[in-house]
Amino acid sequence: MLRKLLLRFLIVGVALGVVIVGVPGITATGGIIEFFKMTIVLWAISLLMRPTLKVMRVPIEIATMAFGNIVLHGLALFAFTRYIYGFSIETFWFSGINGGSFLIAPFEIPIILTILISALLLTLTSTLLYWLTK
Repeated sequence: MLRKLLLRFLIVGVALGVVIVGVPGITATGGIIEFFKMTIVLWAISLLMRPTLKVMRVPIEIATMAFGNIVLHGLALFAFTRYIYGFSIETFWFSGINGGSFLIAPFEIPIILTILISALLLTLTSTLLYWLTK
């Protein structure tokens, strides 16, 4: 039981690290202590909410392909910007894609879309790591 809890904690930490490194609009300058606090909060949310909401949200999760987890992670990331020192979410510029006849022009990603991208990446990474460790 303790091994499983520790494994889930490590998975949340790795997924959060992937989000911080992988999304250009997210900066975390608080150091390891602040990262540890964020990991504890996300882990606690996952630990407390999962059993309670699992039964109620199964049909919704199937229909919306885990959108509930994405919203929960997005709200947690937004709360981190308010309560965790050194963690911020900002707009960033997508540099665009130029593939010959295929072109996507550069544009600015707003904060809400940065939060959505981060929450999606956090959900996908943690789900993949949970799946790999079963």
